[in-house]
Amino acid sequence: MDERMFSDTVIRVVKLSKDIYIACDIRYLNGKNLFETLSFADRKSKLIELLDVFHHPDLATLFTIDHVPNGTLLRGYESYDDQPGTLGVFLPADE
Repeated sequence: MDERMFSDTVIRVVKLSKDIYIACDIRYLNGKNLFETLSFADRKSKLIELLDVFHHPDLATLFTIDHVPNGTLLRGYESYDDQPGTLGVFLPADE
């Protein structure tokens, strides 16, 4: 693998602690705007694929929201429709 593969890839993450992050969404992959062309479910599948193949948690750990360790405090979740290019809505966690 070479560094050109990810030169124009943008992944949106949320920091949980100094070395644990939630990978929430992928906006660009190799310069292609996935946000405008894929639904959130499709982008999430693509993000999971990329993490499975390329992520090695030596320095920082990236999780998807479905794989966050038990007991982790989450303030809420984002909800999306099935249309490409639409923004999500934040829903607070039940207290």
